[in-house]
Amino acid sequence: MSPSIYKIQKPGWFIKRKFLNYIFNDKKSGYYIEPALSKVSPPKSVITKGSFKNETSTRDLTKLYDNHLKPIVETFTSNSYFMNAIWYQCYGKNSGSYHGYHDHSSANCEVSGIYYLKLKDPELKTEFLDTPELMVGEGDIILFDANALHRSPPNHTKNDKIILSFNLDRIK
Repeated sequence: MSPSIYKIQKPGWFIKRKFLNYIFNDKKSGYYIEPALSKVSPPKSVITKGSFKNETSTRDLTKLYDNHLKPIVETFTSNSYFMNAIWYQCYGKNSGSYHGYHDHSSANCEVSGIYYLKLKDPELKTEFLDTPELMVGEGDIILFDANALHRSPPNHTKNDKIILSFNLDRIK
């Protein structure tokens, strides 16, 4: 059975600019390589710049999310959720940076989200395994089941891709 994926209301350029300004000015995050599962496999991901597990960025991005995106997400979802993780990833132009197939499933994550802050080239959109293709563009937010396998394909284009990712869990 295919996981559900939903595109929700675009927050608009003013909110997108707030997140991009934060990312461009963030000096504490940087290049990230997630090691392979074996010595003969390529890395699981190579990301030009990312804030995954950076506590300062998590705190700052959470504030921005709460102020600007949470009301939009809550309007779309019928359940109450709390955020348990948030980070950004930049895939630099012509860098070959990518993120291999993975999911976000865990005991404290039911729904994941992606906010496409920069996405000029549609070939760089997130690819979902065993899920119908969803048309997305710059400024879109998608929500999906945390167990949906997805990846960011290698960036061999002349455009950067910048996303904000977040994980939500239902308030019980």
